[in-house]
Amino acid sequence: MHGGGFFTIFLIIAAISLLFDWYVFAGLKTLTKEWNFIKLRYLVTFGYLFVTVGVTLILLLDFKTFQTAKGMTPLHEWILSIFLTLLFTKLFFVIILFLGDIGRFFLWRR
Repeated sequence: MHGGGFFTIFLIIAAISLLFDWYVFAGLKTLTKEWNFIKLRYLVTFGYLFVTVGVTLILLLDFKTFQTAKGMTPLHEWILSIFLTLLFTKLFFVIILFLGDIGRFFLWRR
């Protein structure tokens, strides 16, 4: 596969990851809205957003330098590993949140 094609696929994956971020962020805001400690609530919600969007942006901005003559550098391997770990974790939470939303939708329709 050509480098441009792989980059296009990765852009699509990154866009999906950012959509997952939006959905999980909304779920975290709902989860933490009744917490008494406002600072902790902001730390959890915006800390999550800062880390996940930050890793995605670092990966996107540094994507062109990933491939060297010797392969990926250890730093790039770490960034990619963190991104993939966060992506699969977000996917798990999106599935759980979506199942809850579907359940609430059918209860609302009754």
